[in-house]
Amino acid sequence: MKDEYKLLAIIVSVFLIGVFLQETIDSSKSNVSKSLEETFEIISELFSVFVALSIFGLTWYAYSKSRDRHSLFLGATFCITGLLILFHLLSYPFMPDFINPNSAHKSAIFFLESRFVLAVLILASVFVHKDSLPKLINKRVIVLFMITILSVFLASGLFREDFLASNNIDGYSTTTALLLLVITIIILVACYLYAKRAKETGQDDLHFLIYGPLIILLSNLVYFFYEISGHFLIITGFFYFHLGLYKSSVDLPYEKLALAEEKLRIGAENKYRNLFDNANDAIITTDLQDFVTSWNHSAEKLFGWEVGNVMGKKLSDLFLLGQSASGIETVHIHETGTRIFVSLTISQLLDLNNKLTGLSFIIHDISQRKKAEDLLIRSKEFTETVLNSMNDAISVIDVNNFRIIDANSVFLGNYEMKKDEVIGKTCHEIIHNCAEPCAPPIDICPLIETLKTGTNSTSELVHYNKGEEKRYFEVSTSPIGDENGKVVSVIHVSRDITERKKSEKLIQDSLHEKETLLREIHHRVKNNMQIISSLLLLQSQNIVDQKYLDIFNDSNNRILSMALIHEKFYQSENLAQINIQEYINDLASNLMGSYGTKGNAELEINVDNIPLNINYAVPCGLILNELITNSLKYAFPKDRHGKIKIIFQKMDGNMIYFSVSDDGIGIPGDMDTRNTKSLGMHLIYTLSENQLHGEITLNRERGTEFQINFKGE
Repeated sequence: MKDEYKLLAIIVSVFLIGVFLQETIDSSKSNVSKSLEETFEIISELFSVFVALSIFGLTWYAYSKSRDRHSLFLGATFCITGLLILFHLLSYPFMPDFINPNSAHKSAIFFLESRFVLAVLILASVFVHKDSLPKLINKRVIVLFMITILSVFLASGLFREDFLASNNIDGYSTTTALLLLVITIIILVACYLYAKRAKETGQDDLHFLIYGPLIILLSNLVYFFYEISGHFLIITGFFYFHLGLYKSSVDLPYEKLALAEEKLRIGAENKYRNLFDNANDAIITTDLQDFVTSWNHSAEKLFGWEVGNVMGKKLSDLFLLGQSASGIETVHIHETGTRIFVSLTISQLLDLNNKLTGLSFIIHDISQRKKAEDLLIRSKEFTETVLNSMNDAISVIDVNNFRIIDANSVFLGNYEMKKDEVIGKTCHEIIHNCAEPCAPPIDICPLIETLKTGTNSTSELVHYNKGEEKRYFEVSTSPIGDENGKVVSVIHVSRDITERKKSEKLIQDSLHEKETLLREIHHRVKNNMQIISSLLLLQSQNIVDQKYLDIFNDSNNRILSMALIHEKFYQSENLAQINIQEYINDLASNLMGSYGTKGNAELEINVDNIPLNINYAVPCGLILNELITNSLKYAFPKDRHGKIKIIFQKMDGNMIYFSVSDDGIGIPGDMDTRNTKSLGMHLIYTLSENQLHGEITLNRERGTEFQINFKGE
């Protein structure tokens, strides 16, 4: 019930605002009131067209990812409806002739056509589901469908002068009442069927597709008594459709993607935990203060301390480091005091910002290997037993000719070869399946580093087995010296880490796909807004009256300010935020050029580099558009020179100070800016207080200054 109360409150508020504006305008008998009424009608209709085409753009470009035919069908419905509303606006008697002479009768025909088409197609959409009729509901058929419907109704509205000519459809006549009754019945049936479908399927987003038609139905009834309230209500109804389709076409696919990524991440973590716990090597991690943060089972076996006895203790307090062996081979002390020979690999632990958070110690017990090295000359049989007991692929390489002199069973299994096929060949010949003997490339062979430094070396390589399958291996090499300390051979140990690598790639591909979709949506929304701007610009070329031309230009600048925001999101490396500094500079420069006042007004910008998300960026952009426009139009009359100053700074307590001022002639002292009939002033106060939840102050001491304080993210 809480959502229904909110819906009722919104409807009542929108209705009362429209009634107040209507009564205020009607109470004045001057020509100014008539112009103001026409202005509100133009702006309201344009916003209806904008919202309808935005719904179409959202569903059209989200379809490539969501494949939701229900959303695609509704998007086409609103494209048709929005264009019919645009034809209705262009047919107003006070507008320039649209193809043929304008009249109230012609405008009323397009009005009723838009409502009738919307009602019928909403009813039809109830029977369309996500996977319905793939041969009939696709982009190609939808385009042909829209062209056909628009052609029929455009022709009937423009060239059928006798269409309903005997009835006064531009007033509240019997014919109009009957048509509205039919439309009302169709919409009520559609709402009932959607409510039934929502109950059966449990789709919460369908409730928005019920609220939308009900509000549009109410707007049809209100329109003939309070036109402004009717315009405002249909915009509200379209907004609920936009919200419902956004949730089904964008939010829900992203939610499913996020769940899939979470499952993938958990699976990868479980695989890592399994490898961590069951690794033959002792693996230990510490934080930057040297305190132990993880200790696997092999570490327990190797050193004797159980995990509960070492967690949170300093690693340096547990180990008494003995004399170093060659390179990074070291000697540690068991709990009982026994000396342990280990091969130690230390790596950094980084967070998502590449900030060092700790260290990882992979300690490989080489005690058995040390013993094997001593026994290698005495007993080949014993050496083979030791090597074959390892889970890693191990080979012994003669440093004089880089030929393999021994290999364990894991190594042979990895390359599906017998031992006599391996002995006498180089690793390079086996890895790359060379038919003839060849020398290893000195620059990539991992054992070269061991020969140069006389120490252990660890690296990551890509190998191919006989089936040409690509495998990833972690490779380490250790030197073997004779009685004089000269390195005579190298032990080559490799571990298959292919499945760890595949998990990482799946996560990266998923994140890249999500980022690409977000960028595409911002790009397409920006393009749609620019298309609307171009349509307004083309239409404005036929307007002679400067007053109406100014209205079109102001509306165009508002649309362009929002299009610029989506362009900045599309270009931003961080898709969740934009750089407000760059946005304000571009928007202010565009407005200065639009009004051609670069010579009259000097622009001073003092803006911090503050990242904002779309919930803050859109209202800030619209407010800035209105304030700069007001200064350019009214502050410097008769070639007066002056300065416009913009401040956008972050204050204490995560507060943001936003100010736009000019040193022009100022706002008259007796003018109540909150209750003015200016749409621009109404937008400034509404966006500042209701969208930014901030405080707005008007300072008239030196010219005009609007100060807005609001809390950032």
